[in-house]
Amino acid sequence: MVKTPFHEICLSTEIFCQECKEKLNTRFSFTDVTISRLILELLGKKKEFENLEYIGSAESSKLIVLIFNEANILESKYDALSLLLSRVREATKKDVVVTDRKENLRTLMEKIAGSSAKVLYIRELWLPDGSKAKEIRIRGKLKFNEKEISQVLSKILNEKIEISLEEVKAGE
Repeated sequence: MVKTPFHEICLSTEIFCQECKEKLNTRFSFTDVTISRLILELLGKKKEFENLEYIGSAESSKLIVLIFNEANILESKYDALSLLLSRVREATKKDVVVTDRKENLRTLMEKIAGSSAKVLYIRELWLPDGSKAKEIRIRGKLKFNEKEISQVLSKILNEKIEISLEEVKAGE
């Protein structure tokens, strides 16, 4: 059975035990509850998804990224994935991207940015206050604006992300 951050009985009854309440108050949102319900409803008892675990989500106003332990299990079952994505889009009214928690920053950025964008480099920056951030330099057209992408990536990686766009010159 697919694993989610919440107990199945808590999701079905909408009466959360102390452990699930604590998760809701600290790490997760009600969007995660909605997504967990959809995942259990669509994939819950299917044997091919028994090793799949929904880790959580990161969202901005137009985008939500679903994080799984092994997204490739889900991606290999295209019908199940497309049904899940359409139901999540319907429930959240946002674009949805599925990722693996082990995915590297470049691959994740390329998934979120869209096929017409190319990551040129990723570098670490030291900010004047002594903190660190990652700068991602991109060429091409983004599917979402830089702020949306930066916000979602910052939530996923738990660090500050800055995105800068390089102009595409005519003829390139």
